[in-house]
Amino acid sequence: DGSGAPVEFASDPAACVSADPPDINILPGYHDDPRTADKLLDGVNCTCDDLHAWLTPFTPGRDHTVTVDFGRTVTLSMLRVWNYNKSRIHAERGARMVRLTLDGMTVFRGELRNAPGNLSSAEASAEVILFTSDPSTLESL
Repeated sequence: DGSGAPVEFASDPAACVSADPPDINILPGYHDDPRTADKLLDGVNCTCDDLHAWLTPFTPGRDHTVTVDFGRTVTLSMLRVWNYNKSRIHAERGARMVRLTLDGMTVFRGELRNAPGNLSSAEASAEVILFTSDPSTLESL
């Protein structure tokens, strides 16, 4: 939020997030894969566990989107993005070129770093996108 505290969701976080394509369960041969968009907001960020990850099929030339609806107006000081981190071999599956929009306005366009594929250095590889330069807010982040 505006003071550096985590944003609280108005309702169940899982109900606040959607993705297009939604997940790999749309592919033939997949029907109960746990890597669904609700995991993006389940509070377990630094993980290699499929039960706390999202995976969607990549289609070249197509937009792949994640939408988060907070259910009310919120102030964001920072956004931390954790890329797909299942293993070193699978870390390349993560997002690369990203455009972040808030209320239809682009606030970030750039490249995300790959996750390391392990837990020992995953915290340091999370991408931090700042929306404030206020020293007291930055200190609390």
